[in-house]
Amino acid sequence: MLHHVESEQGRLVPRCRAAGHAYDGVYYIATERIDGHDLSAYESGVPEPVAAAALAALRALGQAFPGFLHGDIRLQNVLLVSDDSDAKPRCMWVDLGRSSMNGSKRQQLAEHDMLKTLL
Repeated sequence: MLHHVESEQGRLVPRCRAAGHAYDGVYYIATERIDGHDLSAYESGVPEPVAAAALAALRALGQAFPGFLHGDIRLQNVLLVSDDSDAKPRCMWVDLGRSSMNGSKRQQLAEHDMLKTLL
């Protein structure tokens, strides 16, 4: 799936470093290391600016790639990659193993609603 979103690698999703088949036909994807933490690390709720960044990243993926569905909306799949107090928070989506490019606008809105509920 990372090749479908290549233009947003490094901004909205991690950069793909390698992909292929290992022994016994197991498919693998190796991505860049992301310095940050997933949003489930917030024990007392995700701060509003971070929540807004997570929603904006998911929305941007849908705008850049009509039909994009993440397929596994969980706080563990959203990384805060910029939490410098002077900078605007930035989030990146990971674990695209269940994602697809043939979702409807209604399905995309359902994913946004699911994320809002989690945040």
